[in-house]
Amino acid sequence: MNPTIFNAKIDFVGKSDKFNLYFHQLGGIKMTSYITDLTDDLIEFAEEAEIISLNSEKIDQALELSQQLNKSTQQWQIYLQLLALFGFEDWLKKREPDLRIIVEKASVMQPAYANILDVVCNLQVGEFKICLIPTNYWSDSEVNVPRAILDLPEFIAHFYVLVGIDETLEVAAILRFIRYDQLNSYHAQLQPQIDWTYSLEKEWFNPLPDELLLYLQCLTPATIPLPAIPSTRQAELSQIRDELATQLLQLQSRPLWNSLSWEQGTVLLTHPELLNWLHHSNSENTPQQTTYLSDLLQILTQQALNVGQWLQSQVNELAQELSWQPLPMGVFRQNLTSSSPFEASIFNEIRDNFGVEIPEEAVGAYQDILNKIRLYPLSWSLADSQEEWTLFLIVTPIPGQPSLPEIELRISDQTGILAEEKLDSQHNKSYLLAQIEGTYDEKFLVTITTTDGEIQVSRLFEYRNSPNSEIIN
Repeated sequence: MNPTIFNAKIDFVGKSDKFNLYFHQLGGIKMTSYITDLTDDLIEFAEEAEIISLNSEKIDQALELSQQLNKSTQQWQIYLQLLALFGFEDWLKKREPDLRIIVEKASVMQPAYANILDVVCNLQVGEFKICLIPTNYWSDSEVNVPRAILDLPEFIAHFYVLVGIDETLEVAAILRFIRYDQLNSYHAQLQPQIDWTYSLEKEWFNPLPDELLLYLQCLTPATIPLPAIPSTRQAELSQIRDELATQLLQLQSRPLWNSLSWEQGTVLLTHPELLNWLHHSNSENTPQQTTYLSDLLQILTQQALNVGQWLQSQVNELAQELSWQPLPMGVFRQNLTSSSPFEASIFNEIRDNFGVEIPEEAVGAYQDILNKIRLYPLSWSLADSQEEWTLFLIVTPIPGQPSLPEIELRISDQTGILAEEKLDSQHNKSYLLAQIEGTYDEKFLVTITTTDGEIQVSRLFEYRNSPNSEIIN
């Protein structure tokens, strides 16, 4: 005999929203203990909390987004983060629709951070930074948070908001909040846990969400000053680059705190490019990912050669300080042979055989590597864009050498390996070509290696028009 299930509905009115609680009557016996256990926490906060019903569309969206992540162990935490975000967003739109909320840069929208931080930080409301702290333990006296949201300026917020989640009842609640300056006053009392978390007392938080709305409308961000991001981040990474690379390659799926010191974790958390690499390497553990980690660390720590300055008559300074030799002006005119016959023959041949048009205004230089290989980086701005540039690379044997040795050419940027070209012992080419286009904020790492290991060099290029840009090898 199948049991009979009856649904009964209780209307429960919070401060500004109505939500429905369901209990079951099974076989004629009311399951009062079930409804009591289910609502104890809600009743405790009924007079203070702002209750928001989570509609099925938002729940499905949170479920879908969390399932797209590769780390299955974190999907539940991501799911709670998304429910907290959607609940807070709905609450804000209902209570103060004029306040603009920006979610694109929120940590939960970036898989690399969502996998690591069990909060929603870098959420923006107007000019304020907000950090949402999801919890499904509403009645606990403490809440655990990542220490990064208090110790690292990149993640510190003006306001920290405690959001209760009950996925069974499909509700969220704006429970409490605290300003950064108030929370920071308790910092001396906090003891970091081994898993890089702090335990915060809930009684430190303001239980009146209406006051948060008042602050968001009446205060300015300057009222709650936040610490500046240190200018030493690149130097910190440079100091531990090699040891961090070794640790990252051995991490596999272990928690960061289980393998790294907090100092190493700080460097990792403040370099999103490394976190993105870690996120992708967990799902695509390939030799190419290992190679790219080496490239990425060089991009983040190596100082770049600014080819944009070649357009500002600063080539002479470059030639004096470095081993790069500037190409004479006008060398890219068609059929030019008088001022630089060797280069002119190469450029004319490239133009004729490959149809590559090098504009006359292009500038460049060359560098000889171990008296075997000559590298030409050429550069020019794209005619139809004010924010994009081209890096055109030519690798040739130096004059007098018959052909190139067996070499590999690799070009990487902060997103991955863009191009790879290899010349084996059967080739009969006299040069190797590559062309990359990018915006002014992009850097390109060019790596040349010979198969015998004799040559392995990397050069980092960028394009900046600032006259104060530093020229560095």
